[in-house]
Amino acid sequence: MSRAGRHAICGGLALGLVALPGCNRSDSHRNTEHVYTVSKQAWLRDRVAAVSNKVAPVTNGEQLEVLEHGKRFLRVKTPDGKSGWLEEHAVIDQAAYDSFAALHRDHAQDPVVATGVLRDEVYIHLAPGRDSERFLLFPEGDKLQLLERASVRKLNPEETFHQQQRKSAEARAASAAERLVELTAKGKGPTPKGPIELGKGPAPPSAPENGFVPTAVAADPHAPLPQYEDWWLVRDGQAQVGWMLARRMDVDVPEEVVRYAEGQKIVGAYLLDKIPDTESPFPEKQAPEYVMVLNPYEDGLPYDYSRVRVLVWNARKHRYEGGLRLNGVVGYLPVAINHEVLDPNGAAVPTFALKLAASGASPALNEATGRLFKVPTVSIKYRLDGSIVKRITHAGESMPALASSAPAEVQRRRADRAAHHRRK
Repeated sequence: MSRAGRHAICGGLALGLVALPGCNRSDSHRNTEHVYTVSKQAWLRDRVAAVSNKVAPVTNGEQLEVLEHGKRFLRVKTPDGKSGWLEEHAVIDQAAYDSFAALHRDHAQDPVVATGVLRDEVYIHLAPGRDSERFLLFPEGDKLQLLERASVRKLNPEETFHQQQRKSAEARAASAAERLVELTAKGKGPTPKGPIELGKGPAPPSAPENGFVPTAVAADPHAPLPQYEDWWLVRDGQAQVGWMLARRMDVDVPEEVVRYAEGQKIVGAYLLDKIPDTESPFPEKQAPEYVMVLNPYEDGLPYDYSRVRVLVWNARKHRYEGGLRLNGVVGYLPVAINHEVLDPNGAAVPTFALKLAASGASPALNEATGRLFKVPTVSIKYRLDGSIVKRITHAGESMPALASSAPAEVQRRRADRAAHHRRK
């Protein structure tokens, strides 16, 4: 299916959020059960059997009408009237579809904190985490707007084993329950008095409990620290919204700034200004200047960035130079970029504002949601004055005390050195 078809709202082949004027639906249509294809491509089959014939292909995001429920299969009909059987795991139901629609509505106007490019085809999820519901498949090379980050703890091998046991037990219990219902419907359900006659005998026995209780394991004080995976809430060019594993995409940054990352991960690079230079290698001989925010290559950090770099262009030497270097900060996205008139009768100059945690803040992740806890922050604004970066202050205003992202031992040594200098 083409991208245009995938995103047709009234047609119901993509994430249509609300009924728009002109998309009238009859009562019978509203009562019809629908599902939506998750697989990249699947085939409807003429019967549920080891050997069956292909009836029609269905593609990711396609709306299908449910005609009949079978055991782990559905008989569905395509919009053009072709019907056949399809596995249940290849679709999501209307409730999940509506949840994706609500996610779209809730984040349709969220500000963009960075942009990214997909390395491969990737599904969007309803929530951060590999086990959450997935739906639309975004194509390789798709340009994405990044809205919010969350970090999900990865299971260790023992936890993974217990999870697999639990899922196996639940699958066995579900299969036993289906078999019990099937036997009961045929009047063959087991009871102490013989077969059940529907409407006459005692209530059929309940589905067996899965009985799975994971073995309690004492906490190991020497166990390695938990590992995390970063997820991004993303929005594509057609305004579809969902969560995506961060490592499946690259932050979209200009090639000219990559060499200045200093071994750190670039979280965002934001254009401040362009400087004319006839000997520069850039298009139209305009050299771009950037503010970059970076952090270590580590998932699960309790902040968005810890370093700030401003790259200004030296038109005399035709090269980039550092206009500002901040290390060890606790920064939060977005970085606000603007052009403002700050001097009477002056021209507009580039400005940028950083949202940094105030001294005494305790940055942390909410383990339940993966989001960052809110902490006290301060906004530090800078202006780019030629090749010089200056902090914008009011009369008598000093630099506020900031929280540090440096390790506790490093912070202690710094405090000791500062105290030593004060005593001199």
